[in-house]
Amino acid sequence: MKRFAMGCVMGLLMLASSAFAQAPVSTVFSYQGKLTDNGSPANGSYDIKAYLFDALAGGNQMAATTATVSVTDGLLNTELNFGAAFNGTALWLEIQVSPAGQNNFVTLTPRQPLNAAPFASYALNSYWTASGNAIQNTNTGFVGINRTSQVSGAEYFGIQAPATGTNYGGMYIRTDSATAKPFYGYTTGAETAWTYLDGNNGTFNVYNGGVRMTIENTGNVGIGETDPSAKLHIDNGSASSRALYATKTGSGIVTEFNVANGNSAMPLYAVTYGTGRAALFEAHTSNTTGAVHILKNNGPALQVTADVGFGSHDTTAAMSIVSNNDSELTTGGILVLGDVGGGNLAMDGNEIMARNNGAASTLYLNNEGGNTIISPLGHTIVSVLEITGGADFSEGFEVSGAIEPGMVVVIDPANPGELKPATSAYDRKVAGIVSGAGGVKPGMIMSQNGTLASGEHPVALTGRVYCWCDASTGAIEPGDLLTTSSTPGHAMKVSDHAAAQGAILGKAMTSLKAGEKGLVLVLVSLQ
Repeated sequence: MKRFAMGCVMGLLMLASSAFAQAPVSTVFSYQGKLTDNGSPANGSYDIKAYLFDALAGGNQMAATTATVSVTDGLLNTELNFGAAFNGTALWLEIQVSPAGQNNFVTLTPRQPLNAAPFASYALNSYWTASGNAIQNTNTGFVGINRTSQVSGAEYFGIQAPATGTNYGGMYIRTDSATAKPFYGYTTGAETAWTYLDGNNGTFNVYNGGVRMTIENTGNVGIGETDPSAKLHIDNGSASSRALYATKTGSGIVTEFNVANGNSAMPLYAVTYGTGRAALFEAHTSNTTGAVHILKNNGPALQVTADVGFGSHDTTAAMSIVSNNDSELTTGGILVLGDVGGGNLAMDGNEIMARNNGAASTLYLNNEGGNTIISPLGHTIVSVLEITGGADFSEGFEVSGAIEPGMVVVIDPANPGELKPATSAYDRKVAGIVSGAGGVKPGMIMSQNGTLASGEHPVALTGRVYCWCDASTGAIEPGDLLTTSSTPGHAMKVSDHAAAQGAILGKAMTSLKAGEKGLVLVLVSLQ
């Protein structure tokens, strides 16, 4: 009785490329083994019957095939073809052997389990089709590597990398050439885009109708710029749209530029070499806050240098502007407020100029009221000084006793530098008239604070001023000389010219009927 034994190796048989290009991938796989006949290596021709079962023992026969092989020194190599029997179900191979033509088959035990190689044929034939040197997957559902579930319902291909902790896990696309461009693409059929690594220069690029973004291996990022020279380099070309647009709803900060303490870096640098603005800040009409709000804990919040290389900034000022630009009627100025084609104010290092379309204009200071102080410790020089808010020249005096505008005052011997209301006729100590009566204000008031030459009440020493007068000694007519009277704080017409020498206030410019008391406009001229 013959006894056969065999050790075997099975593998997927890859057909020649010419056949591969013309037909679907073959279901044939190679079968290699070592056959012994009664303990010795077999030689000669043998018939083989091969069966597929769905169990190691017993079970159902799923497919069968036969072959005649030539065996030398026990070695055999043949091809088995079970057709489309491989569908993913676990299968076992049973082999029966007989010397060729003797039909004396012996079953080899145990059955051999079929592993990866034949099932690769199943996978290829079930979900893949061949086209030339290409194969394509016909599966319309999710394809997962190391996972079966989708991250989202729109996912069709996914990888589950068995990475643990903080390790990397993923996939590479590698090219044969070190200077090639491995890419990953996207298309809808109508639109196509891709990302790629440029092996020639090490940049990572986003292509969408052109290279739209470039990331260098130095960390520089270019948007619209393939050779970025900064960490973020945006080139909008000649497009009229914005190169950078940052927006945010609600409150908070849209964009922040920050330099850490102790560093001298410049967080924002805006420059233009064309005809446009380097920066524009705009707050729409619906916004009641300022377009620009600059905060600084100390030192200048804003420094402007109009002429590079000229001068230096004041580091203690809230705003410092350095320029060598002189103000002229038609041009110039360090700071210009207003429309250069209309009324505007130009300022330079030592000048404030009011202009109107290239011509000199009126400069208004506190036009709606309020005091204006000019050079309190220096001199003020003018070509012509025109005062339109008052009509007399006054000095400030302290005045004792009850006093009101329009009253005549005389020198107070008891209080140096002070005055008091006049109480006697023809008083040669007469000093002037308290200004402000009748709605006529002093045009100029002089004093020196902190000395005897100062005081609260402006007393007219010259000019036009309303004065309280008593006409009980005679009617007052324009041109009459006026002097002090016995009525406190009142003037009267001079009737004794000899006694009036040194006691004359000035001349009446309006009249007052005999016996009346009232205000008379006086041209002050002490004599």
